[in-house]
Amino acid sequence: MTRWFSSLFGITMLGIGGLLLAVSARAGLPSPSVILIPPSLVVAGILKVVGGHRDSVTFGGRSVPWNVLVGLGDIVLGTVVIPAAIPDIVSGNADSRFNALGMLAGGTFMIWHGVQVARDTHRVDLEDLQELPSGPVVALFAVLVGWIGIGLLIAIVLGPLP
Repeated sequence: MTRWFSSLFGITMLGIGGLLLAVSARAGLPSPSVILIPPSLVVAGILKVVGGHRDSVTFGGRSVPWNVLVGLGDIVLGTVVIPAAIPDIVSGNADSRFNALGMLAGGTFMIWHGVQVARDTHRVDLEDLQELPSGPVVALFAVLVGWIGIGLLIAIVLGPLP
């Protein structure tokens, strides 16, 4: 399921990254600390999609297995999320600090998980996680991705609420 889910997650990240790039080109980014998030979503999405569909990729005569690509996608995304949390920590607002702590924890976990997947350690069993999930799981993921897409489109079209 790791390969299947990474491919689906990569496609979702490509879509969200593309939407964020389009919106930020039109409206500008809210702060300089988040300037790397849209392109990193695109890069991480590409790594995850390629890792989800290919067993290995050759770079300069060296074969890179799929798990390294998927792990690098997690590392790229986690590395960019952590610096984006710093302005919220410094702001002094309690809600911002709580959100920033969540971003720090999530980014740290993504980096850790990416390293584990890339190294194929005993903490992640990649052999048992490669089969395709059952029909209800696929339907659940499709519904969740659809709702995320609809929510993003509504947010872009309507803009901020008064």
